[in-house]
Amino acid sequence: MSDRICETCCAPHATHPRRGLAPLHRKRCRLTLRWGPDRPSLRGTTGDLSVHGMFVATRHPAEPGRSVQIEIEMAGTRARLDAVVMWTRREPEGRLRRGMGLRLVHPPPAYADFVTALPA
Repeated sequence: MSDRICETCCAPHATHPRRGLAPLHRKRCRLTLRWGPDRPSLRGTTGDLSVHGMFVATRHPAEPGRSVQIEIEMAGTRARLDAVVMWTRREPEGRLRRGMGLRLVHPPPAYADFVTALPA
């Protein structure tokens, strides 16, 4: 079992109460990014961010379960993030854009600090 703990709620990652579910503390934030399964080469835009994940609007979302790399610029700093696709929306549904929900894998502290500092 991993000794890592969630910096937001202090629960162990292996038994996190929201493991696999959408984070509760999402913040709307539109940032352009690049993403891809092997290297970040495809374009996307964030719809919301949380310490543990994000929604990426993109024309061609990856399949659920797929590992992807994200390259994002936040507050003048470029960060590379690893993520797993949790769900996809292949076609727009009303006002909801097509894209994918991502769970971040070991997000760096700079990313968590950036998201935490965003207005609610």
